[in-house]
Amino acid sequence: CMSTSTTMPTTFEIILTFQGNSKAVQVSTSTTGWDLHQQAMEVFGMNDNSHGDNTERIDRVSFKILYKGKRVAPTHDILPFEKGAPTKTPKIVIMATRQSSIMEIANKRSDPTIRGMEEEKRKEEATLKLKNKRYHWAEEMTQNKDFKFCRFQTCTWQSFGHRPTEKTPHDFEAMRLLEKLAADPGIVAIMKERELVVGTLGEMDPIDDRLMQKKQQEGGCLLGYNTNGGARIDIKLRTDDLQSFRPYPELVSTLIHELSHNWVSAHDLLFWTNYAQMKSEYL
Repeated sequence: CMSTSTTMPTTFEIILTFQGNSKAVQVSTSTTGWDLHQQAMEVFGMNDNSHGDNTERIDRVSFKILYKGKRVAPTHDILPFEKGAPTKTPKIVIMATRQSSIMEIANKRSDPTIRGMEEEKRKEEATLKLKNKRYHWAEEMTQNKDFKFCRFQTCTWQSFGHRPTEKTPHDFEAMRLLEKLAADPGIVAIMKERELVVGTLGEMDPIDDRLMQKKQQEGGCLLGYNTNGGARIDIKLRTDDLQSFRPYPELVSTLIHELSHNWVSAHDLLFWTNYAQMKSEYL
């Protein structure tokens, strides 16, 4: 006499985790992907028919179950535990988005104070373009790429003791003035014609400059100076009372004077002849 026996499905416990909440449930080796989805939705109150009208509905497309790093599809032909009961209690991760949250996000207007990645990129490009192209004369009026002032340096309020909240111009404005001088078409033409390169065009300290003080003691008035044949040129931009900048034509004349020192250091006949030629070219 032959007898047949049917193997009963093995039942064991798993842990379902959703948004920080964990629930222990019983499953078996015959539990399908569909069964697991229905069980998870019922445990966490997501099933449309489990708690009446008070239960929030879940967008089925957004509802996911992850087991061993893989998604468990909600179908009847998937048996996620068919290999038998695991030695350790498995943890199943539930990922879902409530329908009300989806509708809220879909209907919500964008916050104007929050920029997206594309908008942020466009803003950075515009800022960089503005930084690299400060046109004081015309779009095509910039320094020559070879014969130019390589750097600019201003005096901050700390260096001469006047805060920018007072009437004295801020060092930002001094920087713009130095850049304007460097891009002046007349100055650009002079430097290109004589192939001049200046390391730094700087603002002379209106109070603490030692060379200026020495010149004043000798009865003169120092408005600028050239260091090492054009390694650095400093111009006195501000008026003596620090309330404003000196007139632009005066600054241009001082700059041309100092550029002439790139060729001749002493104030002799050759220097003044060269300066007069440069000045006439500018005018």
